[in-house]
Amino acid sequence: MKKMVTFIRKNSLSIVSIVAMLVGLVAVGTASWITSYQPECPKELLK
Repeated sequence: MKKMVTFIRKNSLSIVSIVAMLVGLVAVGTASWITSYQPECPKELLK
């Protein structure tokens, strides 16, 4: 347990940066999917 606490204390900034990168990747993927969604226009509206 002491080794794990020491590891987390030594590498806390890198752990935070990795988590931030993962959150950013997930957010970009979701935002890109939402903005690129284009439903088909009904044929009645094209007349």
